[in-house]
Amino acid sequence: NPPKGYPLPPDVPLVKVADFGLAFLAEQGEDKTRLTSENSTIGSPNYLAPEQLESETVDHRVDIYGLGATLYHLLSGEAPFKAKSLNQIISNKLSGRFRPLGELNPDISSETVALVNKMLAVNPEDRFADYATLWQRVSEIMGNSTQNIALANTILSRNPLTSKSSSAADTKELDDTILLDAKTVRAERIGSESRSKKGLVWGGLLLLGLLVGGSGYAWRQAFREPPRAKLETGPGVVLFSGVDLAGWKTVQGQVHPGKGEEGEYYLVVENQGMTEVDLCQKMAQISEGECPDAYAVELNVDLVESKLVLIGFAQSDAGKLWGLRVTDEQAALVQYPYGAVMEGNISVFASVPIEKKGPMNLKLVRDQEYWFLFLNGAQIAWVPLDETVQTNSASLSLSSAGGSARFSDLMAFPLREPRESGSGSD
Repeated sequence: NPPKGYPLPPDVPLVKVADFGLAFLAEQGEDKTRLTSENSTIGSPNYLAPEQLESETVDHRVDIYGLGATLYHLLSGEAPFKAKSLNQIISNKLSGRFRPLGELNPDISSETVALVNKMLAVNPEDRFADYATLWQRVSEIMGNSTQNIALANTILSRNPLTSKSSSAADTKELDDTILLDAKTVRAERIGSESRSKKGLVWGGLLLLGLLVGGSGYAWRQAFREPPRAKLETGPGVVLFSGVDLAGWKTVQGQVHPGKGEEGEYYLVVENQGMTEVDLCQKMAQISEGECPDAYAVELNVDLVESKLVLIGFAQSDAGKLWGLRVTDEQAALVQYPYGAVMEGNISVFASVPIEKKGPMNLKLVRDQEYWFLFLNGAQIAWVPLDETVQTNSASLSLSSAGGSARFSDLMAFPLREPRESGSGSD
């Protein structure tokens, strides 16, 4: 059975997990060297990003690197950093030395070679910044940009892939195709017959990996029916009075109340500012002095001059904050270090485009099993509670970078079991 919170998609009875790292160095020397050994980083050095080998801070770009190394192997028939010893592999990897993909397989287009090279860049800053950008380039290479970009947007918006537009024949066409050139050359053209068979098997899987962005969240949130909140909101409590910052703690930068031309009040977070509020303390006013296990937070956000806003709602088991990042172009489920408002420190798990500029309504719901994120009334993402650090406290943090942002109508609502129909007192 799959772990709690990760049910299999409909009609999928079994998932097999293959790990290239749990293997031996084969055909690369007389002795077999185990790639995954005790007291070592799990995974093959052929597929690990350089920053993982050097124990540096990592983010989602290590997955893009690993996917690039796998793609190189599938298209060429050998690992990108082939060597006779583990030390040589690591040395080649840290220096970025590998045999040009086009030499190993002349059928591969220059566009695909450039794609793989960018994914295998030693410096994370030189790789694709996120999965959406990667898929955009993959779509262009596949020569079906419009259709695939639309599909990528569907995936990143976490809507279940239940469209009737793709027939069984279309699916088979995709499964039997590997990225070779802009005309999607058939896998049979890759080298020898044995290599072609491997390409057919793994190529479809790899394209599926590219399709879902290489992220477990992209898979779980695109290929299954989204879970829904089971509880309903009760009476709420105001988090910001508009007059002062009572209950709010300024972590860094400048935070202050503001008043609009029409008399509306809002909480202003200036550039590089961050503030947080103790939700338990606020909700205790209406929940008999206790901090509810399930609750919802609702607020309106106006970017004004800000380039990006971060709303932190839970701590991850990696020591970072789960948050919702909002720019004028997209809203994204992210993780970031506490206090960080720099783009380079943010790991993006999934994102949706923002079509209409201006103030946005956001809602964060901590239900019985999940966190649910809503943008302008539409559910856009979720996080299983077992992927957050669950404590007896609850807080909400607001950050801004690139300019000032305004927050208004901040409310918190304890959740309760839905009332049975007809149980009212009227």
